[in-house]
Amino acid sequence: MPKTDSPTWNVDQARAPATAGVWTRLTGTYDAAAETVTLYVDGEKKGTAAHTAPWAAAGPFVVGRDKVNGVNNAFFKGSIQRVEAFDYAMRDAQASSHARTMTAPTGKGTAMKDAPSVSLSQGCHGPVEQFHLDFGTATSLTPTLKSYVVHPDPSRQIWAEFSIWDTTDPSRPQPIVLGGSGSASGKVTGRGAVSVTAPQLVPGHSYGWRVRADDGTTTSPVSADCHFTAPAS
Repeated sequence: MPKTDSPTWNVDQARAPATAGVWTRLTGTYDAAAETVTLYVDGEKKGTAAHTAPWAAAGPFVVGRDKVNGVNNAFFKGSIQRVEAFDYAMRDAQASSHARTMTAPTGKGTAMKDAPSVSLSQGCHGPVEQFHLDFGTATSLTPTLKSYVVHPDPSRQIWAEFSIWDTTDPSRPQPIVLGGSGSASGKVTGRGAVSVTAPQLVPGHSYGWRVRADDGTTTSPVSADCHFTAPAS
């Protein structure tokens, strides 16, 4: 991070050796209260440095080069993907989790039908106080459940495994068992939306479902439970 608007190289920096030829998650943070910059490599803290004289540039946010004495300089020799910026300094545990964990959040839509003035498309992220544990009615007896999966390595294939169970009659066999036959979605590379279509459900019964991401070697933590109701007929 630059210390001043200087025509020469005048920065504070946290350092770590680079490894060529592999995808690496780099996370850099600046803690204004502690006056430190920190570099994480694949979620592991690798270097810190004091930065007590911050300077704010007036130009655009640019990744992959710097500027010295008014000239674009030091272009990155490689590929960069998934740039994200946050308005706070991540803590060690946050940087580690963000870099290493496959995720399967369910907030991208669950093929639920909208009610008047209320969107039910967020599935288990719907308003509990309004629907209690009923987050909408499916449009058919074979609804398609969707999730959005993310892998820390953008070159890896990833999919989701779903589980659906009858909450009206828990004694009934589960329509889809996590990791069992019919639970796996299609694959995407790096990240993307995936889905499975449920087998014929019982009219009027309520159901719960959850999902986890899988890359063939590792599975993510299981998502929060979502709920919906099958249509009457």
